[in-house]
Amino acid sequence: MAHSHPVLVVDDDYTIQTIISHILDQAGLTPVTCEDGELAIEMINVLEFKLVILDLTLPKVDGWNVLSTILASSPSTSILVITGTVTPQTEKFKNENFERDDIDVYYKPIVDREEFISIVQGLVRGALRKDADNTANQFIE
Repeated sequence: MAHSHPVLVVDDDYTIQTIISHILDQAGLTPVTCEDGELAIEMINVLEFKLVILDLTLPKVDGWNVLSTILASSPSTSILVITGTVTPQTEKFKNENFERDDIDVYYKPIVDREEFISIVQGLVRGALRKDADNTANQFIE
């Protein structure tokens, strides 16, 4: 299967990185991994990702700060926040972004692999739509 659409997986748990990378690889996406928020921000500033799968509890720079960086500097990148803990902050974030097709929240562990792939593919499609809209708007301006 031809791979395309690079996806950044940011999680300090190597096992989670490996599981998600394997799922992405089988779905025809290109996983790129890193284990801390500081490195994630560096990678986001240098490379273009269609999707960032982001844990919130990270060393060096936490996931919320990485999330803010993505939203500010890479608006055409979709985001899947993954977390093992339901908190008021994550629930608020999920509810505020419920209608968007480029942001979602997924609670670990990954139990239903097909559901996870479906969510990821939907978010990649959201990023591709934003790219197409941005390109169209450049021609209109």
